[in-house]
Amino acid sequence: MNNTSLTPVLSDYELLDSGDFEKLERFGRYVTRRPEPQAIWHRSLTEEEWRRRADAAFLRDARSDERGEWRLKPQTPDRWVVAYDYEGMHLRMRMGLTSFKHVGIFPEQAANWNFIYDRCRALAEGGRRPRLLNLFAYTGGATLAACAAGAEATHVDSVRQVVTWARENMESSGLDGVRWIVEDALKFVRREVRRGSRYDAIVLDVMLPKVDGFEVARRLRCAHVSTPILMLTAREEIPDKIAGLDHGADDYMTKPFDIGELLARVRALTRRQGEVIGEQLAAGDLVLDTPTRSLRCGEKSVRLGFKEFDVLRLLLAAPRAVIPKEDIISKVWGLESEAEDNNVEVYISFLRKKLAYLGSRVSIGTVRKVGYHLEVPGV
Repeated sequence: MNNTSLTPVLSDYELLDSGDFEKLERFGRYVTRRPEPQAIWHRSLTEEEWRRRADAAFLRDARSDERGEWRLKPQTPDRWVVAYDYEGMHLRMRMGLTSFKHVGIFPEQAANWNFIYDRCRALAEGGRRPRLLNLFAYTGGATLAACAAGAEATHVDSVRQVVTWARENMESSGLDGVRWIVEDALKFVRREVRRGSRYDAIVLDVMLPKVDGFEVARRLRCAHVSTPILMLTAREEIPDKIAGLDHGADDYMTKPFDIGELLARVRALTRRQGEVIGEQLAAGDLVLDTPTRSLRCGEKSVRLGFKEFDVLRLLLAAPRAVIPKEDIISKVWGLESEAEDNNVEVYISFLRKKLAYLGSRVSIGTVRKVGYHLEVPGV
């Protein structure tokens, strides 16, 4: 495999060593030593070598799992600038040693910055100015990548100091025109939903600073946001993939990744969003409008997520029939998927809650160890 397509060259960054729950990294001219819970293996270098190389070492506070302080060698600043260049993108980002061990950038995100830049450039060259919404946006690497490609970027984070930091990075990079918003990301999304704002897709990481991506996906689905969600994360265990899909993601992809595959998956999600044919399915007091995935009961309506829609459409297509779980999995997730019975049960639970919200007399019945069917009064 050609690793250059998976790990972009970031000349101002180097992972020198890792292990024993720490990592030793070079950012520009200076080397940092800080905790890394996922480095469960042993180091390659000696403790003496780590101490010799580290210009700044993070020491945890004994009373906190997260907070601590940095010990600096003489002449080591607590702030400096690193560079990242890719084609027409020239980012300059300030490093800062925070009490939470973070330093201002996540180097592994460089592949995402390249993807965002390439995608936005392609849209701009096609005559459409792209719009990027960056939630939990931190110090703005993704925001600046989009901005460098000519996109209209909105940067949302709840921490004012972090937004100020991102703005400094924009100015250092010679860019402008970003819309800065200091607000809780989920509150902002709810307001966007009320405004009727629409986005083509959401690319969501799992490991976010305040609330993980699983919970973000769940809250978006609970708020009836049906935009396709692609989870892109380093967490590759099967339970994590199941959790992502069960919480509302439409696809799940692990890092490191190939840019071509990521683009293909995003295209598939956005293509699927526009392929639903114009028809309505009805049973009892329920009407499912397939172009909008809107489920109505009387004057009330709710928009379904993709998998909720697919499951309910199967049930509505044969309201008297029991649909086996195996059929639901094969038709909704696909024969090659890793979905199991509990995935189906989660989406049946979602649908039951929405039927209750609508006040419908139609319910979803369970035939134990077999599957599900619609219970329609009078049928």
